[in-house]
Formats: sequence, structure tokens, C-alpha cells
Amino acid sequence: MKKSIIAVAMLLLSLTISAQDYTHSIGGMVGSMYGVTYKGFIFGIDGLALQADLGVNLFSLAGKAEVKTDGVKNTSDIRNGAFFTFVANPNIVYQQNIASWNFGSLSWFAGGGISLGLMQQYGNMEIKDDNGDWKTISVSDWKNVNNGKDQIYGKFGINALAGLELGFSSVPLALGLDFRPGYGLGFRNQKVNGVKTEQVVNFFDWSLAASLRYCF
Repeated sequence: MKKSIIAVAMLLLSLTISAQDYTHSIGGMVGSMYGVTYKGFIFGIDGLALQADLGVNLFSLAGKAEVKTDGVKNTSDIRNGAFFTFVANPNIVYQQNIASWNFGSLSWFAGGGISLGLMQQYGNMEIKDDNGDWKTISVSDWKNVNNGKDQIYGKFGINALAGLELGFSSVPLALGLDFRPGYGLGFRNQKVNGVKTEQVVNFFDWSLAASLRYCF
């Protein structure tokens, strides 16, 4: 009985030990987001890390658009909006070990952060009109009413972050998988035919990506 209690206690203790055996790691990521990624245990607190990513996120936007023209505001629903964003996404995460083997260890991590950048429509977008019908707007349709300019927004978002990381004992590499659900806000001001228009788009912002980092 005592041996069983000791074994359980040792197992619980092992789960509280931070999984990382590196201070910094840098590499690339692919998935719905493509770019470069960094993770560093730089705060002096065991398990607490900064994860910062920079890249392009491709997603289908669904949410609401608010358009104010000369002080008059209209709100429309959006679905299937093909957008990409170029963003910087810093996160604070906490990481712990799940299990260790001779070849390496598996950890979980969770946290959250913000994203800042630009977003642009690159495909069709469906907007609900005043009659409740869905209308498809292409990139060329938008340019026709915007003096030939692309639909580019500034972007701000907040997000949660959770995932798994596999570290290897024989090579200084870490393989990760993370999911980031969040809230995004796109905003832009413009003048069309001398009329000032303010646009705000609220949407569910997400990414799912795999990463490979070099650890040092």
C-alpha cells in the first residue's frame, strides 16, 4: 500500500515539472497560418513562456459588418468571406509535462494573447441584404465601387491558445500543434465618390497550425 502511495505521489510530482529543457526555440509553422514562430521561457517562472508568431492566416470569415456613411449606420451579416491576414500574434502560455520517454517528452500548454495586422478579401464574400437574402460579392465587385482599390482592413484580435508539444532528447527540436480561437475586429475608413465611409467587421478569428522549432 505504501509503495502504491509513493508511486502515485511520484507520478503527480512528475506532472508538475515543466516539460521544457530549453530556454528559446524558433522555427516555422504551417496550417491555417503560415509563418515563423518563437517560444521562450524568459520570465524566470517555471513553465511560463512567451510564444510569438508572425505570418499569414487564411480563413473563412463569418460575423457582422457595420458600415457608417455620413453618420448613418447599417449592419449586415457576413458568411463565407474569404480573407487572409498578415499578423503578429504574441501570447503568454503556461506549459507542463504530460509524459516522458527515452526519446523525449510530451507537454500541454495553454494561454492567450493578441493579434495585430492587416486583413484583405481574396475571394467571394456573402452578405445578407435588407430583404434577408444572401448576396455574393467578389473581389472585382468590391473594386468596382471602391475606385479600383482592394478591400484592406486594419486588424486587432484577442485569442485563447492551447496545444501540445513533443520534444526530442536526441535532437534539439520541438514539434507543436496549437489551436487559437478568438475574436477579431477589422476596421477601415475610406472615401468613395467624396462620401466618407467607416467600416467595422466583427468576426470569429481562429487558426489551427503545426510548428517545428529549433531549441537552444
